Amino acid sequence: MGAEDFSAYLEDIPGAMFRLGAASEGRDPVDLHSSRFDVDERAIETGVLAGAATLMGMLSCNWVGE
Repeated sequence: MGAEDFSAYLEDIPGAMFRLGAASEGRDPVDLHSSRFDVDERAIETGVLAGAATLMGMLSCNWVGE
């Protein structure tokens, strides 16, 4: 889902979106939907940590939405 689609959700509920780069160093970048796409698995840990940090920040300030 691209950012332009995600924005439709934000019309009804609060939210946020971030994108995580997952290209390997030394390789030419390819499109996400390319058959040549090969994720750098180190990005998975980065993504999990970013998501967890975001969630912990929301919980620490008692965020419950609207």
